[in-house]
Amino acid sequence: MKAYLALLSIATLCLGGSSLAAQAEAATTSLQWTTAPSLLPPGAMIAVVSGDPAEPSRSTIQLSMPNGSTMPPHFHPTDERVQVVQGTLLIGMGDRLDAKKTLLAEEN
Repeated sequence: MKAYLALLSIATLCLGGSSLAAQAEAATTSLQWTTAPSLLPPGAMIAVVSGDPAEPSRSTIQLSMPNGSTMPPHFHPTDERVQVVQGTLLIGMGDRLDAKKTLLAEEN
């Protein structure tokens, strides 16, 4: 099963797309992966790249999610940057999940 791998950076981190992808690939092999919190889909794995996601400061995590995963609508109290490293991610905005109104984010 192909998994989605998305790099999330909580804040407005302005790095070039190609350098960020290279950093993500290099870091993936040395990261400590654990089962993601229950708010993420079953089978999702998470690794902290830098910082502390539980704190209000900038942090970077990587997520690996099973193909076809969905998440309920939610919000983040800080800015979020998403980069798809492998696979495809459909992103929606609003109070309920509406697949017809999603935006496509593909790997770089």
